[in-house]
Amino acid sequence: MTQMILVIADDIFMQEALGDLLQYEGFTRVVAKDRAEGLRIFCQRQKEVSLVVLDIGAANDVDFTLYDDLQAVDPSVKLLVSTSYDEREVKRRYREKVPFQVLYKPYDAQSFLDTVSRMRA
Repeated sequence: MTQMILVIADDIFMQEALGDLLQYEGFTRVVAKDRAEGLRIFCQRQKEVSLVVLDIGAANDVDFTLYDDLQAVDPSVKLLVSTSYDEREVKRRYREKVPFQVLYKPYDAQSFLDTVSRMRA
């Protein structure tokens, strides 16, 4: 199985920043610019995707419900959410049992890469 990381972000800066970090560290990555493209790529290449990185901001088209769509395709999907939402808001949405890993902005490049490595292990 190929170890590919799918980055879904509608903010071009986050697409480039996260994609470049992954590429620099030697990860195979593919970037989707929005929810529809991310779901389409995941459906087509789910056997290759070892991790999905989802960037969620307050004004984004991409939101937390994409997790449900991804899980419907593959119940074992590994998801890392990068978000500017407050931790309390995320926990409230999931009644304290958040079903995916979350990195709260701002975070540094090393924290991102360490989390990705840990989740892929």
